[in-house]
Amino acid sequence: MKSVAISNTPIEQIQPSSFKNTESALEKISTTNETHHALINQQNQMRSANDHEFSPQPYSLDQRGAIVPRLDNTVVAVSSGALFDFSNDHKIAIEHGSEAYDKYQIEHEDDILEKGEAFNLCEKMFAVNEQLKAIGSDLRFDVVITSKNTPDACMRALKSAEHYNLPINRTAFTNGASPYQYTKAFGTSLFLTTNAQDAKEAVNEGVPAAQILPSNQKEQSCQLRVALDGDAVVFGDSSEKISFEKGLEGFYQHEQQNKNTPIEKGPLFPFLYRLSLLKKEFPKEKCPIRIAITTARAAPAAERLIKTLRNWGIEIDELHLLGGMNKGPFLEAFQADIFLDDNIKNAQQGSAHVVSGHVHFGINNQSKA
Repeated sequence: MKSVAISNTPIEQIQPSSFKNTESALEKISTTNETHHALINQQNQMRSANDHEFSPQPYSLDQRGAIVPRLDNTVVAVSSGALFDFSNDHKIAIEHGSEAYDKYQIEHEDDILEKGEAFNLCEKMFAVNEQLKAIGSDLRFDVVITSKNTPDACMRALKSAEHYNLPINRTAFTNGASPYQYTKAFGTSLFLTTNAQDAKEAVNEGVPAAQILPSNQKEQSCQLRVALDGDAVVFGDSSEKISFEKGLEGFYQHEQQNKNTPIEKGPLFPFLYRLSLLKKEFPKEKCPIRIAITTARAAPAAERLIKTLRNWGIEIDELHLLGGMNKGPFLEAFQADIFLDDNIKNAQQGSAHVVSGHVHFGINNQSKA
């Protein structure tokens, strides 16, 4: 009699008559279940923020809830309103209702939309893709649209993307439902939306996300330049909580005492990690991607930050330790294509100079949750 492959057969489908000895069968089932649970426990331990190791596993979560992106591409999901300017269209929906809005989209589906706040960022990502292709790399940015907009608006958005030579092929238009669950299904490394509630829900569900603010875009570099805040963005907010509880001196003392202990990963860690992988595909002197950490931290708290990035194997190009200064002028000098911060005041100050987004995470946002 042929043996039964216990590990590949659902328990409820196993026939006792298939075994010479029922007790032997049950023992094998028990062993299989124990092995299965052991693997789950091992995976959970690997995902713990305490070991500060990053093992890319599609859809997995670490202790802080940050999604680990897919291994193939760096997926950036944008809402239709972040990629294109739908502001006039939305006025129709507010003033005349959804039926009038749908009719307008059908009648104007061949009218090209104006560029939105996230357009230049996406355009530069596709330019980096061309350079990746030129050097023989298989890594890519993959831009998808995940939006609460209607399927009729999807047609117009895709035609506009084609007009601007943006090779966007995948979308999820939900007609009013929150799209964050689809950003998770896409394996998103970053979700950008103009809708505050969608950004909050996404972050709460472990999706790296930010709400794009109305911004004043200035002259930009030919590189793709990304500026990120440190605490509660790239890192968790544990150190920021110390600052709230014990003041600035208590914060500096804590960081000095823990300078050799890596900070836990924050909600946008997956995006930074993926950016760093793309950077490593290029020679340093010819890299089209430039990354800055622009933080309110000052020199006494820099050592732990730098050692944490080293621990993660992440190289950045610039570190701006501003000690509470207005970040806006520094972001303009850096020529950032996007800046992301958990502090709404910092994000608003940044938006006066560059495209900026608010990350709804951490102690700064607890009263706004």
